[in-house]
Amino acid sequence: MSRDTLFAIRELNVWYRQGKRKLHVLKNISADIPEGTITVILGRSGSGKTTFLRTLNRLVEIYSAEVKGEVYFKDRNIFEMNVYELRSKVVMVLQRPVALPLSIRENIACFLRSVKKIRDKKVIDRKVEESLKLADLWDEVRDRLDQPASSLSGGQIQRLAIARALALEPEVLLLDEPTAHLDPESSAKVEETILKLRERVNIILVTHSVEQARRLGEYVLFFDEGKLIEHGYAEEVLEKPRTERLRKFLGIYK
Repeated sequence: MSRDTLFAIRELNVWYRQGKRKLHVLKNISADIPEGTITVILGRSGSGKTTFLRTLNRLVEIYSAEVKGEVYFKDRNIFEMNVYELRSKVVMVLQRPVALPLSIRENIACFLRSVKKIRDKKVIDRKVEESLKLADLWDEVRDRLDQPASSLSGGQIQRLAIARALALEPEVLLLDEPTAHLDPESSAKVEETILKLRERVNIILVTHSVEQARRLGEYVLFFDEGKLIEHGYAEEVLEKPRTERLRKFLGIYK
């Protein structure tokens, strides 16, 4: 395992229970994800992308999944780590971001108090401002921090969720289809934010959009029917696909 490897995945299998049946969602996944890149997980809906993302911070356990195989985060077996420590380092933003029924400020401040155990109001206010700036949201909300977060647009709520995650100072940001429910203008703003953040935090994001993968991806994993079909640097995977499955996907999905 290279010292520049962020995640090393070995023979990963994941099953979900459906009544008495077990649904095999991820099938013998092995790959290394490099540090310091925007990694894009690409594939059709239902190919296992989100389950893979959830596995990286063990959120998959909430869904009573059965997991076999090994996943190492910077040489540490994630299944032997304290799950709260792991999730403080590897933070996930859901596909449909949640705006808590609180003010814009409190959507971030409550996590600083509960997770980071910060009590000093000045420190909290400073960190709220810093995270909102990192998420490119500060200039849009600085004069209404005490208004309900529900007053924000969909794109702003997505960036608020990113700001909330960044306030925890993670090493990895997991993004599940971050622009799936946004209009083109809001999507472009979120993508711009993601590109700016790459110098600060490792980013792994799920998408089914080839064009988004081309705009954002530096390293790409292509999933199909629960299997990892191809993976590598974007210029290789997206420009010179080796398999018929990926060639067909690149030709159909834009």
